[in-house]
Amino acid sequence: MKLAGTAAIAALIFSATASATIIFGSGEGGTVGSTDPNVKFLDSGFTSTDFSAAFTAGNFTSAASGTAAHIIAGYGCPGTWICSLPDGPGAQWINTTGNNNTGDTALFSVAFTVPVSLSSSSLTLYYAVDNQLGGNNAGIYVDGTALPSSTGIGGFSSEQTYTDSTLGALSAGTHYLYIDGVNLGGPGGLIFYGLINGTAAVPEPKSGWLILAGLGALVLLYHRRRGGMRPVEVSTIRRAYSLQCRILHMFNLFNFR
Repeated sequence: MKLAGTAAIAALIFSATASATIIFGSGEGGTVGSTDPNVKFLDSGFTSTDFSAAFTAGNFTSAASGTAAHIIAGYGCPGTWICSLPDGPGAQWINTTGNNNTGDTALFSVAFTVPVSLSSSSLTLYYAVDNQLGGNNAGIYVDGTALPSSTGIGGFSSEQTYTDSTLGALSAGTHYLYIDGVNLGGPGGLIFYGLINGTAAVPEPKSGWLILAGLGALVLLYHRRRGGMRPVEVSTIRRAYSLQCRILHMFNLFNFR
């Protein structure tokens, strides 16, 4: 058995699932009166209705590269708007004007990074909004795809929760969550805290140890040459041992939420 064959067998390590959680929120790390470095928006220009037309690819691009949202204090807080989210205490209210007495309907955008490709994923969004998410359009989108049952939902006096367990696969890299925050008159604002939970296939350490142990036993026994059997050379043992060490080192390094 040649060392190349041994390396090929080493690549056939069983897989298991590992979880990944990505979090993001409005106004996190900022202060009231400043702009949000993570949330941008496309302004509708309306103060009492939703966007008048369906969103286009260009609208989503404009939102992702648009104006930074303003971090504001909760209107009439405590009493009118909820002051903060119980499940997202670091999130803060944002809007388009910086004044909590006013605010336009806007398509808000926040980027999030998926560290490794996910075979399945789900979204949990804690939020409050004056007045609602969506209207003429759906209220929540991931990468421009509307999420189900997100139209005309929300409220501002208590934390709201939206969940979608059917996001499906997400590739490694940057993705975008979009929220259509609709003002129906008077004060307007949005506060949110989101979690993307997913699973990914990763090497399973226990199975990897078993396979590598078996490979070591194979290398230390015999291999075929010209129809016969003879002991493996010391140099081959050293190469196989080095291969084992490198693979096991990768197992130890591979750790993410």
